[in-house]
Amino acid sequence: MRNQRAYSVQQFRWSRVHPALVSGQALYAVTSQRTAAVRCFFRGQDDLSGSCGILAVGTALSILGVVKASAFENAPRRRHGHVAEIWRVLGDSYFAGITVADLHQRLCALELPIKLDCALGKSSEIDSAVIRWLSSGSLAITAYENVRNHYKHHVLACGLGGIQNGKTQTVDSIYTIDSGAPEPMLAAYNGVMQRGAALPYQRDSKHRLKAHQWQYQTAHCDGVETIQLIGAIRIGIQQKA
Repeated sequence: MRNQRAYSVQQFRWSRVHPALVSGQALYAVTSQRTAAVRCFFRGQDDLSGSCGILAVGTALSILGVVKASAFENAPRRRHGHVAEIWRVLGDSYFAGITVADLHQRLCALELPIKLDCALGKSSEIDSAVIRWLSSGSLAITAYENVRNHYKHHVLACGLGGIQNGKTQTVDSIYTIDSGAPEPMLAAYNGVMQRGAALPYQRDSKHRLKAHQWQYQTAHCDGVETIQLIGAIRIGIQQKA
């Protein structure tokens, strides 16, 4: 009779970010136009503005190589090119803020070499869309709402993390570039949404996260938010025919 051997299933944590991102002293990416990594656009949002949406757009487009960081840093003074067009269409949202649906509509009106999709509706469906888009190598401008005080904010989702258990892969983390936190240093992200096994501790049943909720925290910022996603926009490079 052949000997039977018991094999233990290997389990490990995994993480991945957008393939263009490079860790460094600031936010860097390798674009199709440059052979060496270049600095991406990143600016912190101040306390009086609603600029998180347009700042996420600038970061995403610089990672994709559609605009240069130096150009977006001078967006209000640009007169020609993609950045000038973006500012004409989105500039009024810098202080007033913008909804996901409005942001998607305005981005679609721009003549940029990008492809867009939008997810609205149930948080569970938005979660699935963001995870699917990030898994396929795209970026996702993602809006969330704090379930306690209903504060709303846009961040740029740029990667995923989770557990590999044998052939089963589970996502329990979404990595973000957040204009409300300091610029990433020696990492490609400065915020993380977590649930399930990724949580550093399991709370009691009274405070347990619901299926569509995440715990969110950012680098160098105290406190953890309980949030749910309220909308997302996939943004990727339009492939040439």
